[in-house]
Amino acid sequence: MSSKLRGSITTYQTKAGARWRVQMPPALDPLTGKEIRPTASFDTEEEAKEWRKSQNVELLLGIVTSNTTLGEAIVLRTKQAALKQSTVRNHLDDLKRLPDWFAGMKVSAVTQADALRWLKDDLIQRPLRRSTMLNVVTTVSAAFEYVTACGVRVGNPIRAVSARRVVLQNVFDDVYDDEEEIELDEEDALDDELFRRGPVWTPEQIRTFIDAQPYTYRAMYLAIVLNAVRRGEALGMQWESLNLAQSTIRLRKNITWARGHLVISPSPKNGKRRKVILDPMMLEALQEHKEVQDAEKGRFDTWEPENWIFTRPRWRRNDINWTPGTHLLPLTVSGRVNDMAVKFGFPTMGTHGLRRSWATIADGLGIPRRVRRDVLGHSTNVTDAYSKTTKQEILKALEMVRAEIFPDWKPRM
Repeated sequence: MSSKLRGSITTYQTKAGARWRVQMPPALDPLTGKEIRPTASFDTEEEAKEWRKSQNVELLLGIVTSNTTLGEAIVLRTKQAALKQSTVRNHLDDLKRLPDWFAGMKVSAVTQADALRWLKDDLIQRPLRRSTMLNVVTTVSAAFEYVTACGVRVGNPIRAVSARRVVLQNVFDDVYDDEEEIELDEEDALDDELFRRGPVWTPEQIRTFIDAQPYTYRAMYLAIVLNAVRRGEALGMQWESLNLAQSTIRLRKNITWARGHLVISPSPKNGKRRKVILDPMMLEALQEHKEVQDAEKGRFDTWEPENWIFTRPRWRRNDINWTPGTHLLPLTVSGRVNDMAVKFGFPTMGTHGLRRSWATIADGLGIPRRVRRDVLGHSTNVTDAYSKTTKQEILKALEMVRAEIFPDWKPRM
């Protein structure tokens, strides 16, 4: 082996016999900026020499310039960074998802217009899950950061156009729809109309969906459809917070899924506990729901002390994680919306799409912005703080939207 090759080969003894270790010269990890030293061990000296030779070839070829293409930058980054093999495979899979015209562009020539063209005309049009699209965006963005770390000043057009935001605002077909991620800008949504972007259902589609729901799910989805509460707020509803005399319920808890764990927060998403004025149809649905639940309680010796309104049915007898009266799960609720959407041929949009549908219908009916704001539970800005919404105005807005979705509903005598 030529002495000009970089890296050293040493031998050492194990119980299984001799092994050969190859250590390459120290280098900077392009991701962390920390010094790393690629090392590998082999059963034979020939394997060790071949690996050292391949590493030298990569060092020779791995020179990033302004003429390096985006595809080449992704490959070079995965080879020179300290990444797990599974991560490397994922990044190379992401590269295969890029159109040839984009992957073949010189990194120095990619503009923000090119990045937007790729996002809107290619990526979000592909039949991929939203999470996969976000991974592709991360891989491409990291390639530009890597090129910059190698001393080539190219900027990062992916970050400049807020590529992740583009995906989140336009793709809503992920079964594991997490409202907290979708609602990144919900506080300002009524100002820039972001809240109304994305798929919605027509009143007829909503009605078809609700009519197909069994006990425990029907009343829960009605809370989102008729009162436009968030998924987590609906799941966190408790019977002691319901005031039948005033037709209101106070939202005290929020149940959601974050970073792989179930999270029960002591307050709704925006941090403010609020009292919700219930639509008459929603109030009636809760009363019917309670009658069925009370009958269900009689079959068990114990019941969850939190006294959740919407409880999870027991699908399997050997489900050790189930207890009588336990609350519904966020992922199950979101997944059910998308499953039913596929069944009926409706747009897939998750539970947040039901809120978005309410807002869209309300806007089309000419309901004032401040009334929509209070029903949806959005934050109040300084100007809005001077305008008050009455209970009668909210009830009127709820009635108008409900009449569009359930025109034949009449209160039970």
